[in-house]
Amino acid sequence: MITQDNFEADINNLDALGQMIKLKPAENFEGGTVLLMPGTLGPPLHSHPQQDKLFKVIQGELEVLKGKKWFTLKAGDKILVPRKTTHSFRNTSTEVVVFDFAVTPKIGLTYLLLTIDELVKARKIVSRKKIWSLLYLNKVMAAYPSIIQGVNQPKWVVKLLSLIGTLLGMSIGQEKFRAEFLRPVEHWKRRCSKPAEAFIEEALF
Repeated sequence: MITQDNFEADINNLDALGQMIKLKPAENFEGGTVLLMPGTLGPPLHSHPQQDKLFKVIQGELEVLKGKKWFTLKAGDKILVPRKTTHSFRNTSTEVVVFDFAVTPKIGLTYLLLTIDELVKARKIVSRKKIWSLLYLNKVMAAYPSIIQGVNQPKWVVKLLSLIGTLLGMSIGQEKFRAEFLRPVEHWKRRCSKPAEAFIEEALF
């Protein structure tokens, strides 16, 4: 059984966000394995404007919101969330959930996750409920608009909250990953000719 003690994580946000992530870098897609603690909510409702995402459960029961419907996935189950589709996930059970995820094409989700991890390590993001943390999260969303879009608040609200954060002296330091983030995406798009689900399934799982 996989637990937080034997899970090899590249990103450990257990205290702030209740999850650990093992990244699985690849040439044509971005992905990894997530350990989600019991009773942990996933990210706020969002979509990926340019990327399709696949979830596949390894252990436990994961609830995934796709559009307006929640799906309960058990070990071996998978679900594809097309780009521009509202989604989130959560673990409402009393057991640890472990799942694989992958997104294609590869355009920078990894660097968004690493940016958030840096902010968690610096104790700038400590909870989804703290105002200061929410301002930092909105700065991240404003910095990566082609990667993630919020659902419950308009883009201008994200930009306004990001600006407020800037005026308060907040910096998210995404420059650390800027060189990789700004690499041309056409290279990956040309190589990703298969349907998203078939491509991710073959490459990651």
